[in-house]
Amino acid sequence: MAFAQSPNFQTISLDEGLSQSGVRSIAQDKTGFLWFATSDGLNKYNGYEIQVFRNEQNNPKSISSDIISCVFTDSKGNLWIGTRDKGLNLYVAKDESFRHFQKDPKNPKSIISNEISRIYEDRKGNLWIATFEGLSRFNSDTKEFYNFEVPHGNLNYKRVFDIYEDSENTLWVAGLFGLFIFDREVDALRKFERVENEIDTFSGEELVFSKIFEDSNKNLWLGTLENGIVFWDKKADTFRHFKPLKKDKTTIPAYSVWDFNEDSKGNLLIGTWKTGLVKLNLDDFAFENFRKNDSNPQSLSDNTIFSILIDHSETIWLGTGLGGVCKTNPFQKKFNHVKNEIGNPNSLRNNIIWNFDETLDGKILIGTQGGGLNVLDKKTKKISNFQHNPNDSKSISGDVVTAISVDGEGKIWVGNSMRGLNLLNWEKGTFEHFSRIEGNENSLSNNFITNLLADENGILWIGTSFGGLNKFDTKTKTFKHFSKAENSIQSNRISTLTNSKDGNYLWIGTPVGLYKFDKETEELELYESKPNDTSGLSSNEIMSVYEESENLVWIGTYNGLEKFDTKTKTFKHYTTQDGLPNNLIYAILPDDNGNLWLSTNKGLSKFSPKDETFRNYDVSDGLQSNEFNGNSAFKSSSGELFFGGVNGFNFFHPDSVKDNPNIPKILIS
Repeated sequence: MAFAQSPNFQTISLDEGLSQSGVRSIAQDKTGFLWFATSDGLNKYNGYEIQVFRNEQNNPKSISSDIISCVFTDSKGNLWIGTRDKGLNLYVAKDESFRHFQKDPKNPKSIISNEISRIYEDRKGNLWIATFEGLSRFNSDTKEFYNFEVPHGNLNYKRVFDIYEDSENTLWVAGLFGLFIFDREVDALRKFERVENEIDTFSGEELVFSKIFEDSNKNLWLGTLENGIVFWDKKADTFRHFKPLKKDKTTIPAYSVWDFNEDSKGNLLIGTWKTGLVKLNLDDFAFENFRKNDSNPQSLSDNTIFSILIDHSETIWLGTGLGGVCKTNPFQKKFNHVKNEIGNPNSLRNNIIWNFDETLDGKILIGTQGGGLNVLDKKTKKISNFQHNPNDSKSISGDVVTAISVDGEGKIWVGNSMRGLNLLNWEKGTFEHFSRIEGNENSLSNNFITNLLADENGILWIGTSFGGLNKFDTKTKTFKHFSKAENSIQSNRISTLTNSKDGNYLWIGTPVGLYKFDKETEELELYESKPNDTSGLSSNEIMSVYEESENLVWIGTYNGLEKFDTKTKTFKHYTTQDGLPNNLIYAILPDDNGNLWLSTNKGLSKFSPKDETFRNYDVSDGLQSNEFNGNSAFKSSSGELFFGGVNGFNFFHPDSVKDNPNIPKILIS
């Protein structure tokens, strides 16, 4: 089944002004601006526009090189820039100039190398610079550097990839061959040696460590350039080597690791070379891999991730090898999205969704446009289906399923567009058909069914598109009609059917207004829009109805949301001027917290009747589309809400929809 649960990524590329598609490093400064390191200049991003800083030959205050290897913001708010060939730069925001620090062979207190890999600050405020020739420590008071070579006999092994200080104040250094500790007492680097534990899965072979990171559990993670990652459980003092040997959730799908970070939900994020972004659940150590998908424009733009930054608003920024910058927010995707997946027989058969209901054992029934009746088994996450077979008279009558209702006995009734009514025999997988028979007034009034509603008395109420309302006695298999032809309902198109709380009435939505239908007396009461009547309905086009109580009914129309006081017979109107995203209200579902969820033609809205406020959601939050469909909404027995539209359907539990508690700063530049 296509549960579209991978993050939605937005890409910042050359089209948005990025100077180059390869982004080695990302930093956020104290004002909130983002800085991207590329091999064609330093990029400053304010959320809307990109400003590029390049070396200017005749300007000594310009950045020293266009080949930027890393960017870093220290605790004082200073922005430091490392280059691949021209040393270290300090950005001066006042005049947007740069101060240079380069290697001077005649000055032992200059930086050890102009080829910089990483910049880091320890808790004491010391700035450390990892280079191709060793490690430098910068004294900000004297503006001098203290240099340290990697203790290795071969001069070609001087390169330092990373520096990291853990929670115990140990300063770790990743060298070209091996892991090192900076001994503060003797002011020198020493090789990390350990006694192997019997339960270690780490063989102790020489590895090229590229990245060091400590998670929130105070365990150490070591990324390698060609052999996965090493995990050090400090409490148990055991090492575990995750090698990319087999394709399952317990093995990292990557040989080369470039960066680590941890999100607010406690997941370890891992940037890899050519194998995308890896997310590791720190509770069960299960890996999840996100890669570029050419058929999905919201997937990663490239499979090489050099840098991972989580900004002040919890947005995750990824610097990629050839795809610019990707960003996503863990609070952004709030809704499960199910849609058709080409080549997957267990996915949704069609993405246009008309209706839902639930079987007595918890399976979700889904009516589709052209894909028949689909059945979602949430335990297996698989979707099966019933489709029309012209060679089988007992198959479903048609594949456009517009209405579904499960009665008290568990019988599944299915309405079709132009093909009448079906009763499913679940055990046999066959259907009994009921359709319009010309001249037979005991048959269905019209074959285009829009709504089905089963009540507790063995009656199935049927709304049609051209034949009004039908009352179907499921025991006698007879129909009674209520339409213009019978001088009853003054519209033959039924938009929606809803039971009253006490079961005595039907609320019937039509294009000519709202009807209250007494099931016992079969009397009708019409509420309609009238000119200059501000306390009446604002629109006669009724799309949805929800009865909250005997005295309060909520109505979705073409002109917004209506609050109907049944005692005073007055209506209160809510439109886009009050906060709705759109005035076309397709469906209304209540949650268990007193809120109403409204599907519209411009996304989903959560309405608080108590506060009279709207919280609106759109495709950027994970919705299937901003456009939904009428009657395509359902609340399951578990409290989950389902909304269908033109690109599959969303389902979610309202309690799980959390907004970002970290509001981004508003910057004016």
